[in-house]
Amino acid sequence: MKPNFKTTALAILVSLGAVACSSNSSHDGAQPVKVTKPAEATKPAEATKPVEATKPVEATKPVEATKPVEAIKPVEAAKFNFKKEATLANGKEWRYIDFSDTSIASIVSGLKDGIDRHITGSHGVGAGIINFNKLSNYSTGEFTGLDKDETYSLDNNVFINGLYYHFINQPYSTYGFFSNKKLSELTELGSSDSFYVAKKNSDVDQFEGVYSGDVIAKITVEGAGDIKEIVKNDGKVTLNVKHNSTNDKFMVSGSINSNTVGEVKLLATDFEYGSAKGIATLQGVSGDYSVSSANNYKEVVGDVKIHAGSVLRSDVASENTEVIGYDAVFGGQLK
Repeated sequence: MKPNFKTTALAILVSLGAVACSSNSSHDGAQPVKVTKPAEATKPAEATKPVEATKPVEATKPVEATKPVEAIKPVEAAKFNFKKEATLANGKEWRYIDFSDTSIASIVSGLKDGIDRHITGSHGVGAGIINFNKLSNYSTGEFTGLDKDETYSLDNNVFINGLYYHFINQPYSTYGFFSNKKLSELTELGSSDSFYVAKKNSDVDQFEGVYSGDVIAKITVEGAGDIKEIVKNDGKVTLNVKHNSTNDKFMVSGSINSNTVGEVKLLATDFEYGSAKGIATLQGVSGDYSVSSANNYKEVVGDVKIHAGSVLRSDVASENTEVIGYDAVFGGQLK
């Protein structure tokens, strides 16, 4: 019976050893648990950096494209210093007309100290200075009113009630009308005259260009056997300056688009050194015009007179009234 016990015991021991070996080998194979490091693979947190991709903020730099502010350089025009430009190098002001000045008394055109002063009509020496700087408070634009601060006389005619004026200041020139009567109403014939003042050019080369601006006109009307005149704004002027290669001269021509009488043609004429005298026509009636440049050819001023005597338009101001005369002053700036 003993051998059987031993054999059984031995079998038990062998069985226990096999279990132990089996247990050890299963532990060795279980080490791949370490392969489950997908925790590291779940680092797509870094891949979610498309936050940087959303940098189209830089693409929205069209802020620089909105630099047309430079194109809006009327800021430079705003830099125009009227008071500074109202004086010459000698410190004297130039924007005026002196009725006692014999250089403009006859009155054609008086160029003095580089200033062209012009009054229409023929006058004797008078008294008083129309100071356009003072009347405009040193600014550009259109001005109308009555000046009683100065004593004016012209052709032995004293302006008892003061001087009525209607003028426009451009940066370097002035044009308009003065009168001893109210300009905006029909008044007796011959009470108003036109004028212009221009600060002439420096030593610069002349060039081609187109000018446009405003017109102030004196309309002479006849009705019921009575002749009167009225001064008012009357449309626009356009002037063209071109170089004539044939004679190597600059020419000026243009037109006035009048609200009252229609188109007044300013026929081509020489415009050498920025001054010209030419022929104007209106509905077949002839007249004269003059032009003077200012500010190195960047501005122009001038006047036109259509010879009275013909009916230029009927039924103006009231029934049975006819326009028989047209005088105007104009100014323009380079486009």
